[in-house]
Amino acid sequence: MPVHLYHGPPSHAKRHQLVELVKKGDPSSQDYLVVVPDKNAVLQHKSWLLDQQTPAMIMGRNIITWNDFLLQSVKQHTARVHVADKDLCLYLLYLLCLTRFPGLFNKTPDPLKKVHEFYCFFNQIKSCGLGPEAAEKIFNEHITTPHVFDLFKSYQDELRKRHYFDMGDLSLETLKIIKDGHFTIQPKRTLYISGIYPLKPGHREIIRKLKEYVPGLDIHIFYDEEFAQQTASLSNIYEDLGSLSDDSLYINTETQNTHSIYEFKTPFHEIEWICQEIKKQIQAGTSPADIAVVVPSHDYTTPLSQRLFENNIPVACQTTQNHNLCPLFLLKTQAAKTQSVSQEKEAPSFQKETLLKIFRDQNNYFTAQKLRSHAAVEDTLSRFTFIDELLRDLSSQISHADKKVFLQEHLNQLTIPPDSLNEQLVITNIDGMHGFWDRHLFFPGLNLENLSKALTPSFFSPYLYTKKDFAEILESPSYRLKTALEKTKHLSFLARSLIFTRAHLDFGGKPTTSLALAQGPLIPGTQPAPVPTDTPAAQPAQPKTADYFKSKKKAFSISQLQEYITCPYRYYAACRLRLGAVEREEYEPKADAKGSFVHRVLQRLIKENESDYIEGLEYKSYRDKLGKRLGFIIQQEIDKDEIFKKYNSSVVEFYAWRCYKTILEMINIEAQNFHEEKKKTAPKHYEWAFGDTKTNPFDILIEGESIGIRGRIDRIDINRSKKNFSVIDYKTGNVGPISDIKSGTSLQLPLYLMAVQKNLYPDYTPAGAYYYMLKKNEIKGISFAASADANLMHKRSQITLDDWESIQVAVKNRIADAVKGIHQGLFDPAPLDDNTCHYCDYKRICGYV
Repeated sequence: MPVHLYHGPPSHAKRHQLVELVKKGDPSSQDYLVVVPDKNAVLQHKSWLLDQQTPAMIMGRNIITWNDFLLQSVKQHTARVHVADKDLCLYLLYLLCLTRFPGLFNKTPDPLKKVHEFYCFFNQIKSCGLGPEAAEKIFNEHITTPHVFDLFKSYQDELRKRHYFDMGDLSLETLKIIKDGHFTIQPKRTLYISGIYPLKPGHREIIRKLKEYVPGLDIHIFYDEEFAQQTASLSNIYEDLGSLSDDSLYINTETQNTHSIYEFKTPFHEIEWICQEIKKQIQAGTSPADIAVVVPSHDYTTPLSQRLFENNIPVACQTTQNHNLCPLFLLKTQAAKTQSVSQEKEAPSFQKETLLKIFRDQNNYFTAQKLRSHAAVEDTLSRFTFIDELLRDLSSQISHADKKVFLQEHLNQLTIPPDSLNEQLVITNIDGMHGFWDRHLFFPGLNLENLSKALTPSFFSPYLYTKKDFAEILESPSYRLKTALEKTKHLSFLARSLIFTRAHLDFGGKPTTSLALAQGPLIPGTQPAPVPTDTPAAQPAQPKTADYFKSKKKAFSISQLQEYITCPYRYYAACRLRLGAVEREEYEPKADAKGSFVHRVLQRLIKENESDYIEGLEYKSYRDKLGKRLGFIIQQEIDKDEIFKKYNSSVVEFYAWRCYKTILEMINIEAQNFHEEKKKTAPKHYEWAFGDTKTNPFDILIEGESIGIRGRIDRIDINRSKKNFSVIDYKTGNVGPISDIKSGTSLQLPLYLMAVQKNLYPDYTPAGAYYYMLKKNEIKGISFAASADANLMHKRSQITLDDWESIQVAVKNRIADAVKGIHQGLFDPAPLDDNTCHYCDYKRICGYV
């Protein structure tokens, strides 16, 4: 069975090629099938073919979506099949977590987010042909949360019990049907796959199996990219397609539209300028139906749609249900004009009737969107009633309050797509552009923050995102960013005209990170357009030649900055090239695994027994109680740590005993220091992070630019009476001399103190910063004179507040030098001292020694 690949940038030429191939067939035989991504694409492909040939050639079953293609296959070989939509799947997983696996929701502030994670994970791996058992063998060692695969099996059992298949099941079952030799789409002999971008691993696996097991089927793949790719993770896809194809044809685009790029200070200037430009286009004769705005985030939807509405421009928006597209003041204003209700009534009580009246009398497009929103909510509520009854054996076991939580969160995430009527401008997002790309396009918010999402997986190891085999399957944040950039690039080939805008600040006033697109390379051959003289708020984007990563990197972890200070090439190899550490054969767990284990044990011991730990600083009976609890925690952590299971049990038992003795001795040392009044700050915060997805980073100004720094502090102790705080970092290895802290060479402890004082305790002063050296059971660091912990350190390690000011200046200077070096691409080897190279994983490739 031959596979023909037609690749190249998005173009009308591919459309013509598809039409010509279909026309060569026999119209009466209906021997072809066109498979497309969604229903919008179905309508598009039908219209393309209708423009070129007689209506007799078009049959509804000849152009279908990919999911319908899979469903057809499954229905032909399965007696009873119902498609489980996303609503049903999410609710089923939610019920299973609450009733059978409540531990999966422990310490989870957003259970619905975790349910979404499970749903996406299960669907992705099923679409690649892996059932629960096969997936457990491959992924189990990377799963950090217990019972995930038990949930997976229960989820599958409950679906099958009711004869339901989700989208992943359709792929899984189709692959099985193909392998068993039962697949047929008779009498169709030609399969066209068009518009699906990017092809996922599941798509390619099905194509591969069709080629292997279904002789006589002719497959044509129309793919909107060329093989000469610079985006590494996406080029793997194209190479894979090339290996599948028996022949390929490069179809070039006729012309590529030029694009304009404008820069503004804030998104509000950006939105105002876009609205005025749209107004000018309409006044010049362009129909609103020929204009669309692609927003990268919902933050733009409400203010943009309001300004367009105020300019009397009809608009249809794609938005989530919890975004207010018909502001209360607009409702009241329009209601007063129509005199449909008395002024005493409040909007919530008459909203629907008022909206209907306004829509009929004023032709109000905002109101049409709001009515569609009401209809979508009512439809969701009725579906939820049906699903709740369908899953009654499970749903009856949870409370009404739990059901309400799910329903409310689900409604908040409900997406209302644009329903473009005649003469309407459309506001949509990148994924929803399929039906609206053939317009004059505006693309605001072109920056890294809008196009990327910082996703932290909650139940599997984050390093899977960096693995070539898993990043695409799991749709890692970097993979999502690259596909978003590629789809953005496609707009320049498909739109009638294209204008990009970006703001230097976001809606919260924080600096944004510009993309390479703003400098031209993402869309080759185009230059920023000059800005009209009557738009002083806009500034043309200027190419930056001096700064290497300045357009991309305005936030760093402490470890990244420390790597650069230690050796610029080591930073480059570890953080930019992501080469990873050299694999060494070891007879016991690696240092990082042991360090992570000790951190988990200490965190649990103190956090779960906080009052006993604080009392144990004074009373031995409480320390004895902690010792018993410590043994229990260590055994629990050993049992669930998959890494330790790979090593000899005697080695692991010895390490567990050593951890037990070490931590007990550390507690006794801390109690002695407390009893002798050397240390008076007591534990308060554990694993406190700054600069993650929920907390602000610690910002430092470097040459007028704000550089965000992120980190995580093992422990913060406080003394309320003296308004002092101290920071503690547990170390299983060695640390440098204290002089490195004073000189600003060692960043960790000083930055911890600075971040806590600025972001957590602005009214407190530092008492000390310490490394708890677990290997030797000693405390190293600095303490502040005249503070609660003044006597904890030797006089050589005590500093004054004036000394502290000097240390802060030195640290900021070190960071400034590091950031400048990174921005300018200065990555030549320059080790900090002689020991740096001795322990470096990259010494064999840097050429320094």
